Amino acid sequence: RQIGKNMAASIAYVGSKTTGLNFNVDINQVPVSKLALVDQQFRPYPQFNNVTGSPNNAIANYNSLQLTFQRRLTNNFSIASSYVCSKFLDEYDSSAWGSRGGTQTYENAYDPHANYGPSNFDARHAFKGDAIVLLPFGLGRQFLNKNKLVDEAVGGWQVATDYVLQTGNPITVTIPSTIAQSYTSGNLYPNLVGDPRNAPRTIAQWFNACLPTSTVTCTNPAFASPGNGTFGNNHRNNVFGPGQIIFDLSAGKTFNLWAERYTF
Repeated sequence: RQIGKNMAASIAYVGSKTTGLNFNVDINQVPVSKLALVDQQFRPYPQFNNVTGSPNNAIANYNSLQLTFQRRLTNNFSIASSYVCSKFLDEYDSSAWGSRGGTQTYENAYDPHANYGPSNFDARHAFKGDAIVLLPFGLGRQFLNKNKLVDEAVGGWQVATDYVLQTGNPITVTIPSTIAQSYTSGNLYPNLVGDPRNAPRTIAQWFNACLPTSTVTCTNPAFASPGNGTFGNNHRNNVFGPGQIIFDLSAGKTFNLWAERYTF
């Protein structure tokens, strides 16, 4: 709605639900009840290995609260900003070529809902905007507005900024199938035994990634290898990466040309 003469604000709920999405998996995966160290004979079509296809039975849903505020250019100042609080959940997603929008992970080809969790594109909080300030110097401005020569140096300047403050996107933790000696054709998820956030959160290590094995020991592990021939209980995209804080700043100057009929 309009707030005064030069300002406007809005609040909105935006949501969607989608069914029948692509679930690109091995449709010849060994059934869960028959997983074993040697299980090729239990495939639906044992004469073949992986057979990639999609039953198109995945779902997604998105819910968000969206706030916007705008102050049009008045008294040499304008600002526009938005805040979105959202949750984007699905069973499978990516974008473009080569999974550039995030990995396409799955563990159980027979149960898409076991893959249900935050989307690769799930960013829970996002605050974005821009601002422009016309500096009050030179002809037509508040200060130093009497002399054209002075105006050439200090007049016509503006400063602009845009900014993004956004929480991080999720990450799916998987382990090599050789660790658990499991030959499932999907991704192998570990068992969740602790809090992955229990880490110093540095550039080198954002979450607790220690996984005990026969050659590695952990004092406070968050994950453990599942038993041979079994699926891990860790969920897809349950660890969130670092967020973004971006500020861009620019300065520009407008020059009057040909008796102020044109500007550059």
